Amino acid sequence: GVSLKLSSNFVAGATTFINGNINYTYIPEGDAEKTVHFEIDGIPQKPVTTSVSKVEAKPYQIRGLSHGSHTLKVYFTANIGGQEISSNTLFYDLICVDPNNPTPIIASDFTALNQEQYSSFEIPYYVYANGKTTLPIILKATSSEGETTSNTQGTVGKRLSWPYRADSDGVHTLEIFCENAKPKRFEINVTKNEI
Repeated sequence: GVSLKLSSNFVAGATTFINGNINYTYIPEGDAEKTVHFEIDGIPQKPVTTSVSKVEAKPYQIRGLSHGSHTLKVYFTANIGGQEISSNTLFYDLICVDPNNPTPIIASDFTALNQEQYSSFEIPYYVYANGKTTLPIILKATSSEGETTSNTQGTVGKRLSWPYRADSDGVHTLEIFCENAKPKRFEINVTKNEI
């Protein structure tokens, strides 16, 4: 069988993309004609078709995203023996900055929305605001056990982490707030642990 693999040396993380201009690169592997799919904030962009063999980084330009965080999802499909097969998916949350806009930005590439009861996991996130080195953060968790909030200071340009343990099953809503930034909100589905 043909194995399809998508990789990239692109790092989003704490990187700030001025005026929302991003030069993305990706490496699609697999011996077949590939259709590469890009979604920005969940909206499909024009796909790119790339043909066989040579493993090399390919450029993809994104221009003019507004001030704030924007998600980028990349994967490719290939038709192999009459079947459409998908590669793995790469997911990013991009910090796009208008240098004249003071509004803070929260970014997180967390996607593990299914967890098991009593499991511990962490939500990585980044905060940014023009001219600031630290920002006040509020972490709010809501579940069947009630609501908890904690306050912390986040360093701009550093990977921050929210460790969380899901003690009850059901939906846990986890929210990250930072001043007047658009909050990050995750609905975690926690399945019951039968132990």
